[in-house]
Amino acid sequence: MDNDMERFGTTRQKAKYCAFHFFQHIYRAMVKLGVLLLPSCYLDGLRGLISILIFVRHFSLPWQKHMDYGYGYENYYGILRLPILRLMYAGPLVPMFFIVSGFLSQVAAYEALFLSLSKSTFRRAIRLFSPPIITTFFVMVLAQLGRFSFPYSDMPGRRPVHPVVQSSFWLQFLRWTKFVTDELVNPWRWDVPRLEYGPHLWTIPISYKGSLVVFLLCLMLARVRPNVRLCILCGQMAYAIMQGRWDIAPFLAGMVLSQLSLSRSADTLPQSKNTKNHHSLGYLGDILDFLLLLLGLYIGSFPRHNQATDCVLGYQFLCAITPNYRYWHDIAASNILWALSRQRHLQVPLSSATAQYFGNISFSMYLIHEPILHIFGYFTVPFFWQFTGTDSVFHYQLGFGLGMVVTGLS
Repeated sequence: MDNDMERFGTTRQKAKYCAFHFFQHIYRAMVKLGVLLLPSCYLDGLRGLISILIFVRHFSLPWQKHMDYGYGYENYYGILRLPILRLMYAGPLVPMFFIVSGFLSQVAAYEALFLSLSKSTFRRAIRLFSPPIITTFFVMVLAQLGRFSFPYSDMPGRRPVHPVVQSSFWLQFLRWTKFVTDELVNPWRWDVPRLEYGPHLWTIPISYKGSLVVFLLCLMLARVRPNVRLCILCGQMAYAIMQGRWDIAPFLAGMVLSQLSLSRSADTLPQSKNTKNHHSLGYLGDILDFLLLLLGLYIGSFPRHNQATDCVLGYQFLCAITPNYRYWHDIAASNILWALSRQRHLQVPLSSATAQYFGNISFSMYLIHEPILHIFGYFTVPFFWQFTGTDSVFHYQLGFGLGMVVTGLS
């Protein structure tokens, strides 16, 4: 009796499943045939009209002199230059097309992957920008209270960027607000701003933009086969480097490495009978990884200050290609991460409890270390120099080292 009931329940579930997919196919067929219209079908029609008007414009541009002149401009009075009428060939066609495409793409992609990417994109902004906004607010308050009072002009090296103290708290607050909106969280700014309330935070806006690029590519390539996806990502990474986007290329390199790691996991199969060939190929891979690691460490040592005509010994060939260290450091980091992702024994030190602890607090350390230096750290070196002196290189570096240790332990 129980077996019959279980069989009946299973049969009923199968029937529901088949009926659901049957009516789903019918629904899709009716939509394709035009028998049933979707609520958003008007957007498809608008997109078709835009395409026609774009064709009209592109065809007319070579033949219509000053077609984009308005009515009466430089004695051009054609009736089709009048407002509304000129929409036939000179309206906001491309922006409209973008809006329609974005709308329909969102509707089509509103599935589990899209929901996941939507949450990741939204949370990414909060997680990246909220902590630095909070920390720089306190930096602003401390600057107004006069805590950024170190004599920076006495520093023998590069003078650190620090907040400019304003005459009132309100002016200081307005300056900080401008810093947040124009520099820190501005997604439309692609240069590296000065960031006086946190010069070390220049990586935060780049991280957000890079994350958006990653999310977009994940969405674009979600249904692409892994091998094709890998080729596209490699091409995008190379293209980013060629176009001078040294800041985005590392994000793409991370995607490439992640895809390779996933492919290796998916291709993990029981060892074949020919274990000798398997081990020999493994040894060759280990040697290659070791060589790439050494190459990455070498290229990663490329000096940051270089000129094509006056390069450091050992890097003349690289300088001849480009003296900009950022590109070479991108390549070096990719090589090092490649080796780390493939060699488990290299991962062991990074998996220790100590390394994991510092990894957990790394973002917090990154955010607050600069204010701590201005408020406390910079003052420790002159303090220890009072005891060690600066008469010799040893005494100079001793006072400096003691200040660094004390600041780090604090």
